[in-house]
Amino acid sequence: AEKLADVEKELNKAKEKLSSLLHSGQITLLRTGSGNHKRMAMEVFVDGIDVNLELVRCGLAWREPRFDKSGKYIQAEADAKKAKIGLWSDPTSIAPWEYRASRKK
Repeated sequence: AEKLADVEKELNKAKEKLSSLLHSGQITLLRTGSGNHKRMAMEVFVDGIDVNLELVRCGLAWREPRFDKSGKYIQAEADAKKAKIGLWSDPTSIAPWEYRASRKK
């Protein structure tokens, strides 16, 4: 139950940060491809700020290696890990795709 409360707390931080960013200026979407289940993959910018990159930098989103073809999120994720912020404040955090794979076994 405590672990779930921690996850919910981080989720709320991410939602607040995302809402704050999206309500702060002009939104631009850049389609980068297609994801699973026929969903579009997008980069989201607000007044030139890369929202996805900002969330990863703050430790509020995972860098999904399959979609980070350019590698631009690697340093942001490394910095968040080093600072132990957001997702990285819990050493037992597991990426969603790793969690799903472990559940299939």
